Amino acid sequence: MARSRLVVVNDPTPIPINRLRAVPAAPCLLDRLTPREREVLELIAAGCSNEGICGALVVSPKTVESHVHSIFGKLALPRGADVHARVLATRAWLQANPMARAA
Repeated sequence: MARSRLVVVNDPTPIPINRLRAVPAAPCLLDRLTPREREVLELIAAGCSNEGICGALVVSPKTVESHVHSIFGKLALPRGADVHARVLATRAWLQANPMARAA
């Protein structure tokens, strides 16, 4: 009979490893984005301007503005003259893609 390894997580009751794997990961704000919005966010994180995103995705400036506005809303980024939403969006993308930092 195979034995399960046990893990203790802030609880004195051991939990079998196979049960831990079944627990879904914590939701990520980026999960709210459509695949196209994720592409746009990745390009923002790479430093592209709206014009650069237009060229990379072959879409109109109005389409890019719409995606950027939607991304900022879905990520619940604060608005105001003292806030750089593109920087905050990039930080959210980097937190969700930690391997991108090494590249």
